[in-house]
Amino acid sequence: MILAAGLGSRLKELTVTTPKALIEINGVPLLKIIINKLKNNGFNHIVINVHHHAEQIKAYLKDNSYFETNIEISDEKEQLLDTGGAILKALPLFADSDAVLVHNVDIVSDVDLTKFYQSFLQSKMDARLMCRNRESNRKFLISSSNRLIGWKNFQTGEIKMTDSTDEDYEAFSFSGIHIFRPQLFSGIALKKCSIIDIYLQLARSKRIDCKIIDDGYWFDLGKKEDFEKISLLLKQH
Repeated sequence: MILAAGLGSRLKELTVTTPKALIEINGVPLLKIIINKLKNNGFNHIVINVHHHAEQIKAYLKDNSYFETNIEISDEKEQLLDTGGAILKALPLFADSDAVLVHNVDIVSDVDLTKFYQSFLQSKMDARLMCRNRESNRKFLISSSNRLIGWKNFQTGEIKMTDSTDEDYEAFSFSGIHIFRPQLFSGIALKKCSIIDIYLQLARSKRIDCKIIDDGYWFDLGKKEDFEKISLLLKQH
């Protein structure tokens, strides 16, 4: 699933008339970059949620013959549901899936998604969050066994623990890529919410761990200067 419904408000003038998903890097829209990455990693069924300038994204996909891939749209035109609500709304489209990989449209990296997906399938986990050791005010708290046990905002001091354990932990930043088994969310009512809050709630009783991947490149394209940096890097590859 590609999360592409956001307003892109951090990019200001760039997303007034264009959805973030269609902003280009070296002439190639972000959405095309992520779709191609998923296809090259063996994924053949993709769900894309839309809200901001939804019709532009739908038209782009149609004009490109849906990239010769099984692409479905989860339309949030009436209400933007945030990252958690987006996944809850799209769940029926993944009824036949053993696991679902979720990828933010504004994350560009050279991470091996095939390896990440296959290792998860071979595990007994209900969900796995890809994290990095990078600068961020908000971080997941990860136990020595890689289990998700909390979240902390280091700027405000706010902390949310999923367990009362005294186990040692380290703090890592979310990468915007994660994977889950669809049955994990059964019984949760559709609502506007953050996927972070859902994972923190479920981690009290479900098996949710984190995979730390620090090698290669990774960009969260939230600011105009981030596009300039990734543009230069990709030109060199």
